[in-house]
Amino acid sequence: MKRFALFLAVPLICLALQAQMPWDTNFFNHLSVGVNAGTPGVGADVAMPVCKFIQVRAGFVKMPDFNINASLDASDTYYFDTSGSLQQLPEGKLKIQGRPKLTNGMIMLDLLPIPISSFHITVGAYFGGGEVIEMYNREDGSLAEIYAANQEILQWNFTHPYNQQNLVGLELGDYLLTPDAEGNIRTSLSTKKFRPYAGLGFGRAVPRRRIGFRTDIGCMFWGEPTIKCNGETVSATDVGGDEGKIIRAISRIKIYPCINFRLCGRIF
Repeated sequence: MKRFALFLAVPLICLALQAQMPWDTNFFNHLSVGVNAGTPGVGADVAMPVCKFIQVRAGFVKMPDFNINASLDASDTYYFDTSGSLQQLPEGKLKIQGRPKLTNGMIMLDLLPIPISSFHITVGAYFGGGEVIEMYNREDGSLAEIYAANQEILQWNFTHPYNQQNLVGLELGDYLLTPDAEGNIRTSLSTKKFRPYAGLGFGRAVPRRRIGFRTDIGCMFWGEPTIKCNGETVSATDVGGDEGKIIRAISRIKIYPCINFRLCGRIF
């Protein structure tokens, strides 16, 4: 947050200086609308000039819906039931489906430090729901046997406190996922709901002509992601395995890289 405050201070200082200058500041005297696409998703926004060197934008972006099919292995196919008998779960891969859920509102300030150039520095924030990815079993209730096995394990651990055994579940990278009472798993990767942004690029949010194009690159600071399974936060369990490498990598990234392209038209 301190880093974001430093970025935000730059255009605010420039705005204060502009207010003391004698020439026309172009305060909200134009309006443009635009469509954009990039790594945060696709969306639309509106923009107005605050002064000659600062423009403000507000809008929304949404990652398009698409499904990713995968399969996960059970963490362990053997367990002890309440009678102390060794039991085996059915072997084989379990089908999982995932999809992105990245939807954000946004508000941005563009600083144009060179009057004759469209080079800009952008600071602002994205904000929206905390979930960015969700995964769930494709066949409803297909994990009922794993849930029943975990109930046996919990009872065994209660009656044999000095001979504990681990719960069974699905291996998602370093994470162990366990189903609910209905035999289902819903897993999500969540980040902070308020996500500061800083970037730079070329082009004007409010073009000098009727039609304009702009592009920028930057970073969304979304904090340390967390993995939740059926609404509860889970921690890494060092189960290993090759599945879920993408989720595992994303769960360690605190900064989301952004590349944006925007096509806009000036209304007045």
